[in-house]
Amino acid sequence: MNAPRAFATAAVAVGALATACATSPGEAAVTTPLAAGVPHPAPAVIAAPKLNAVNVIAPTLNPVATPNRLLAAGVPTPVATPSSSVHPTSAGVTSDATPTSLFFAPSTFARTALAPSDSRSSVTVAPVGGVGIPGLFSPTGAFLGLVGPGGLLIGNGVLPGQNGGLLIGNGADGGPGQDGGRGGLLFGNGGNGGGGTRAHPTGGNGGSAGLFGNGGNGGAGYGPSTTAGPVYGGNGGNGGNGGILMGNGGNGGEGSDAFSTGGPASGGNGGNGGNGGTLSGSGGKGGDAGPAYSPDGYATGGQGGNGGNSGISGDAGAGGKGGGANTGTGTAVGGSGGNGGTAAGTGDGGNGGDGGGTGSPGSGTTYGGNGGDGGAGQQGGTGGRGGLGGTNTGTARGGNGGTGGDSGPGRDGGAGGKGGNTTTNSGTTYGGNGGDGGNGGAGAAGGEGGSGGTGNAGNGKAGTDGQNGPGHVEA
Repeated sequence: MNAPRAFATAAVAVGALATACATSPGEAAVTTPLAAGVPHPAPAVIAAPKLNAVNVIAPTLNPVATPNRLLAAGVPTPVATPSSSVHPTSAGVTSDATPTSLFFAPSTFARTALAPSDSRSSVTVAPVGGVGIPGLFSPTGAFLGLVGPGGLLIGNGVLPGQNGGLLIGNGADGGPGQDGGRGGLLFGNGGNGGGGTRAHPTGGNGGSAGLFGNGGNGGAGYGPSTTAGPVYGGNGGNGGNGGILMGNGGNGGEGSDAFSTGGPASGGNGGNGGNGGTLSGSGGKGGDAGPAYSPDGYATGGQGGNGGNSGISGDAGAGGKGGGANTGTGTAVGGSGGNGGTAAGTGDGGNGGDGGGTGSPGSGTTYGGNGGDGGAGQQGGTGGRGGLGGTNTGTARGGNGGTGGDSGPGRDGGAGGKGGNTTTNSGTTYGGNGGDGGNGGAGAAGGEGGSGGTGNAGNGKAGTDGQNGPGHVEA
C-alpha cells in the first residue's frame, strides 16, 4: 500500500468516527478540510461543547435570618455571595465577575431551604452573636449609615435604648423596662430609662455619658394593680453618670406605690442618683420611694434613693424621700430617706431625704421612717427629718432624724435632722429622736443636733434631741 493511499484511508476513518459522535440533537456541525491533493471523503462533524452543570458554576445561597433587635443581638456577618460564572467558548474560557455589595439590608424572615442548582451544597454564613456593632441597622433592616441620625460614628440614637454614635451623639430614651442609651465617647448625653413593666417592674437605668455630657434619668417603677397581698411596687431605675470629665449625673427614678385589699404590701424603692464628672458636674438626686397600704397586714414604704456624688466642682445630690405607709388594723412602717451624696471638691454635700410618714385610722401600730444622713462636702448636708407617726387607738412612733454631714475647712458641720412627731386619740405615742450634728471643718464648729419629735395626748412621750457636733456653739 502506497503512502497516499494509506493517508486517504486514515482520513476516511477519522471522518466516520467524528460522524458517529455527533448524535446529540441541535448540535452544530463543523467541517475540517483535508490538505490539497488528498481525495475528499465525507465531511467530518465535530460536536460543539454542551453547557451543563459541570461547565457553569453558579452557587446559590440560603437566606439568613437576621435579628430584629440590633442593639441586643448584634449585627450579622455579611453573607458571601460569589456570582462569577464560567462560560466555555471556541476561543477559550471567559469569566464574568460581579462584585458582591458589602452594604445590604437584612431581611426578617425565617430560614428556608432552597434546592441547589447542582450537586454541590449551598454555603451560608450565620449571624455572629454577641454585642455586635451598635447603630448600624434598624429593626426593618435599613442601613443607618455612619454619620447622621442613628449613625455608627456620629449621630443621636433613634431606636429605643440605642446608644449615640461611637464618637459623638446622644443616647436614645429606653423603651418600657429598658435602659437608656449611652452617650458618645467624646460628647453626648445619656438617654432616660424607660418605665417599668409587669414583666420587668424595675424602671430602666439612665444612660451614662462618655467624656462630656449629662447622664440620663432613671425610669419610674411599675405600679401593680390593687389586689390581695402580697403586692410589691416596682423600684425606680438608677440615674446615669455624667461625663468622666464633665457632666451632671441623672436623677434616680421614683418607686411605685403598692396597695393591697388584704395582706402585705411594699412600696418600690427610689433609684440612686448618678455621679457627676470628675472635673465638674453635680450628682443626681435620689428618687422618691413609693407608699404602701394594707387594711389588715404589713404596709411598708419603699426606701428613698441615695444622692449621687460630685467631683472637684459641683454639688452632690440629695437623698430621695422614704415612702409612707398606712394600715387599718395591721402595722405600717415608713421607708427611710436616702443619704445625701458626697462632694469631693468645692461643692456642698447632699441633704438626707426625709423618712416616710405613717398613719392608722384604727388600732394599727405605726413607725415613721428614719431620715437619711447628710453627705460630706465643703458644707456638710443636713440630715433628713424623721417620719411622722399617727394612730387612732394603737401605738405610734416617730422616725429618727438623720445625721448631719461633715464640712470642710472654715465651715460648720451639717445640722442633724429633726425627730418625727407623733399623734393619737387614745393610744400611745413616742416622738422620734433628733439626729446628731456633723463635724465642723478646721477652725469651725460642729453642726447643731436635731430636736427630738413630740408626742401628744396624756400618755405621749417626746423624743430626745440629737447630739450637737463637736465644738458646737448655741446661738
